[in-house]
Amino acid sequence: MNIIWINTENGEDKIIAISNEKILKANPKTEKIELCITDIKNDIVNKDVFGIPLSYIKSIQLQENKKYIQVFYGQDSEEYLRINDDAKRKEIFEYFKDNISSTEYRIEAFNNTKSAKKPLIAIVIVIVLFIWTLSVASGVESGKEYEVLGNKRSIASFVLAIAQFGTIKITLAFLLLLGLTTRKFMRNIHNNTNIYIIEIIR
Repeated sequence: MNIIWINTENGEDKIIAISNEKILKANPKTEKIELCITDIKNDIVNKDVFGIPLSYIKSIQLQENKKYIQVFYGQDSEEYLRINDDAKRKEIFEYFKDNISSTEYRIEAFNNTKSAKKPLIAIVIVIVLFIWTLSVASGVESGKEYEVLGNKRSIASFVLAIAQFGTIKITLAFLLLLGLTTRKFMRNIHNNTNIYIIEIIR
């Protein structure tokens, strides 16, 4: 089993290969690409080539709309094989699926809840900070004095500093921030994709 794919676009791994029971990737300088290919074909160690033995691999995953293939291996390591062209990326993944022995293949629906979790937490944090800061700013405008006891780098110190800008500026700023986080949340919710998974059976 010896096959090599060459990529030429910016951001891609220049060479991806499967050879001698390893998945290989390399990003040599342009003038060294041919030498690198020759070394891979002849199973010669080349410092520009990174290899993952098939025996170390746990799974290989391809997610729709992502410009890479993920290879999970070892204890908790992962490597990205970056290929911009959709057809070539699918071709490489299919080759892995068809030619790596002792595997199981499945398709997993992408968990939108998991994808949206971080922006949802951000929205909650923004709302809590907004209510707190607006309350302090309102108090400052009505003549109340506040003092932060203890750590001067605490969240309370941050809130008090922001409160000095006044309720109108704070409201406008938090509305903008809330709009950005909400947009991110909605985009993630509607990002319906599948993950194609090759599991290596030990």
